Amino acid sequence: MNAVSYEKIQQFLFKEARLLDDAQWDDWLNCYHKNAEFWMPAWDDNDTLTTDPLQEISLIYYPDRG
Repeated sequence: MNAVSYEKIQQFLFKEARLLDDAQWDDWLNCYHKNAEFWMPAWDDNDTLTTDPLQEISLIYYPDRG
């Protein structure tokens, strides 16, 4: 695996934030591999997040970009 510099990571995060702020949804999605999983777990209780998007409720779960 190739090492990625701090600056490259920072550039990516700023680019991603700008695309989201500007509501450029398609461009934001294109930052990710077509098979990337997008998951935002829900809270199971006050201190614990859900751990299985297929068996428990999630705020958002997409198994891929499609």
